Amino acid sequence: MAIAIRLLALYVGCGVAVLQGFLFLIARFFQQKSGSRTRYGLFLVSMGLTLAGDILYCWQGSTVVGNLAADLLLLGGGCVLIGNGFLLHKAMTQGR
Repeated sequence: MAIAIRLLALYVGCGVAVLQGFLFLIARFFQQKSGSRTRYGLFLVSMGLTLAGDILYCWQGSTVVGNLAADLLLLGGGCVLIGNGFLLHKAMTQGR
């Protein structure tokens, strides 16, 4: 049962990383076509922090909470994602 929980957590983490990858591609496309700066590379930082936190949870075998290092990685990834998402939204709706 513990292996199934680890695999499910890793599966969900990869799904979140794929969604962040789509945001990366959208931001890169928008920067190339509009010329305004979107800082799309920060989406890769967020994706890396999120994946590192999920892998650390699976590697250490803890539940979804309780591992301070993995929690901090996920928190950092979420903060970078929120900040960069706000900047992307601001860049895409500028002048409207």
